[in-house]
Amino acid sequence: MAVSELKLTPPPMRFFILGARAEASLPRDVWAQLAYMFPRSSFHIIFIGPEAFMGRSPSLPWPPPPKSPENPFGQLTERLTSSMKVSTYQEYYHTLHKTGHFRPYDPYFDTFVMFHPGLGHPGSMGDWEATLPQLLETKCPIIVTGFTEEDMNRDVKWVEETCKGEFDMLLKPEENTFKSLKWDIDEYAMAFFSTTPCH
Repeated sequence: MAVSELKLTPPPMRFFILGARAEASLPRDVWAQLAYMFPRSSFHIIFIGPEAFMGRSPSLPWPPPPKSPENPFGQLTERLTSSMKVSTYQEYYHTLHKTGHFRPYDPYFDTFVMFHPGLGHPGSMGDWEATLPQLLETKCPIIVTGFTEEDMNRDVKWVEETCKGEFDMLLKPEENTFKSLKWDIDEYAMAFFSTTPCH
């Protein structure tokens, strides 16, 4: 084969799932669908968050590896297919970002995803104040979802106030046609109401 016929193998698409919770405990076959849908691409799904191992399915590797000099963040990596792997970090993203662990970033191959992060929620906005400027620094796309329209609008307003002029909104917030139809109980709200005396 001539040198001119050689093709470079592109790096894997990296999806950083920040604030990972239930999505990190999904059966791996769910995530493997990406590899089946795009067989000519490779993927690296990276779950990051202090709750990334909570509610972990018995079918997934357990326990997570302890933090050590060789593995300072307790990273657990699973190879799903020849073109897909999944890594889990029970750590805050801003802590990992400061170490340069994931550098270099590539806006064409790296994407940050936050499922219902509560960016503008009074109870969780403090968790994101250090993270958001770091995400914008990478110049990579950021995809954010919300529980409701109100939740999404609150997040958008907080981002606009916190990082005005530092980002471009490429997609207008709208209803996700692929949203889950499963009903969930907000345990935090239930705990709040159950401990508040009635008058």
